[in-house]
Amino acid sequence: MVNFDVIVVGAGTAGSYASYLLAKAGLNVALIEMKRRDKVFKTTGDAIGIHHIERMSIKPPSDVIMIRYEGAELYSPDLSVKYVVLGKGFGLDMAKWAQWLIGEAERAGAHIFDNHKVQGPIIENGFVSGVRVLKPDGSTEDFRAKVVIDASGVGAVVRSRLPREWWVSEPLLPEDVSNAYREIIQVDYDIEKPEFIKIYLDANIAPGGYWWLFPKSRNTMNIGLGLWGKLSEEQGLNPRHNYDRYLANSNIRGVGR
Repeated sequence: MVNFDVIVVGAGTAGSYASYLLAKAGLNVALIEMKRRDKVFKTTGDAIGIHHIERMSIKPPSDVIMIRYEGAELYSPDLSVKYVVLGKGFGLDMAKWAQWLIGEAERAGAHIFDNHKVQGPIIENGFVSGVRVLKPDGSTEDFRAKVVIDASGVGAVVRSRLPREWWVSEPLLPEDVSNAYREIIQVDYDIEKPEFIKIYLDANIAPGGYWWLFPKSRNTMNIGLGLWGKLSEEQGLNPRHNYDRYLANSNIRGVGR
């Protein structure tokens, strides 16, 4: 058994940054991640407003930022109407972003336990006093702390295993979810106005959501779509299927010009 002040489950953006802040404040922090640390990255969320970065107490290195944005172009379903929303932002390399944040947490003093899988919370006297962890060698160990933060995302490996009478254990509702799929592709032409992200409203391609084209460089783009979770569940929609059907072989070059 090992003891900490705080256990953070999940080394994504929220978990790693929380671990950094807590460790920097002098707390003994364990950051537990089920993947190997070099495999941690978020597949979406790479377009971010500059104000979010400015609010952080640390600044990402230049190699994390792939492109700088000046705003967004929003298109109506028939592409006849376009709204331009100005606002500065960044296009991030999400793999480098994740590794940078984990590294910052570690440099601040957090203990990184990658390739460790949390099996569930340890509950004693009506409180969460830690988590049970499956280690890489197949053995289990109890990690205990005064505070446990579940930053495991949709998996909610701690929250979903709490007693049902605890309000925090309530399941994530489909209407509060967006199911998304994206690919990073290179093209053999210069993307028009790469300093603007493009968002398209289309009830066929992305019912309840939108599809997007986020330039990553002059010749590279993040293209994908998000579907409203409630519609996905009710109609059996799959974002990968919609991507393959509508976007994979479309004439992206001519869209929204």
